[in-house]
Amino acid sequence: MTILFNYTKKYQNDVVHSSQVDIFGDIQKDVVYTFSGKSALSLVLHYLRSIGKLENKSAEIFVPQWLGYWVYMTMHKSCFPSTSLSERTRGIMVYHQWGFPQDMEYISSFCKEKELFIIEDCAHSFLSFYRGQRVGTFGKAAIFSFAKFFPSIVGGAVLVEDIQAQKYMTSRIMEEHMPALAERTLRHRMVYDIDPSEDNRVELERNYAVYDKLLKMPDVSRSIVEQEIANGAIEVRRRNYNLVKEAFGALDYAEELFSLDVIPWVIPLFFTEGVGEKVVKALRDKHIESGIYAFDINRNMIKPNFKHCVAIPCHQGVDSEMMSNMIHIIKHAI
Repeated sequence: MTILFNYTKKYQNDVVHSSQVDIFGDIQKDVVYTFSGKSALSLVLHYLRSIGKLENKSAEIFVPQWLGYWVYMTMHKSCFPSTSLSERTRGIMVYHQWGFPQDMEYISSFCKEKELFIIEDCAHSFLSFYRGQRVGTFGKAAIFSFAKFFPSIVGGAVLVEDIQAQKYMTSRIMEEHMPALAERTLRHRMVYDIDPSEDNRVELERNYAVYDKLLKMPDVSRSIVEQEIANGAIEVRRRNYNLVKEAFGALDYAEELFSLDVIPWVIPLFFTEGVGEKVVKALRDKHIESGIYAFDINRNMIKPNFKHCVAIPCHQGVDSEMMSNMIHIIKHAI
């Protein structure tokens, strides 16, 4: 049992049929589908360059303290990602860590005062809300990465209301579609998921270099997302979140975190020094992937406050019996 369910094995021998589900529900009309979250980010940055919001590669975007290496690489092609604000800052990229929304009231007010645009990184926030408003609808654009939540192998999206931006991105996708390269890259992603050997990891790293060039979402990836939603993947995550909430609602910082309307990627639990390590060991002894990570309890990238926590898996590969066993292991460890 892992933080990330090994989705590829689930579908490698199956014929996947589209379930004709509106993946984004009532905001579906504002969505442009992409090959990956990285290509979604690339499209947004290219558009901002085209309309002058980013005048050149030296224009800065304020980013969180931790981002994936390839996110930085993608951004460097269009702008300069920075972990500090300066006179060259043109916008900020808000990362809703693990599906828990940032303090968008504070951040939106700050950006309005400083005349900064907002890009929301919703890679871990497919369906979360901040004070009743869906995460991803606060900024100029939002990017999604389906492979973080569903067995889609690849797949991403841009959520953007601006019709001009939608037309620009759709046109770029049609112009730069490279089916042979996309098929090869998709195949290597599947091979690595099935056999994560060192050789396959190296090949996967090579393919990451072209993720922002591959723009069109594969039909199979979109069909898998639709099928997973139709089969109740979101409801399973919500149920697992509620089970953990019932079991550990009295822990430090839990009251505020568990009061949020979120569908989490993983769930942070906070323990006193030394106890978190015991919990991680107990989980790993039962072959459950976990670890100690830093989580911003302020949920405010402008004024963060990182605390160590244990990341608890809650994906749709974890049924209610597994979740109950995991909760029992944690309680026994503490």
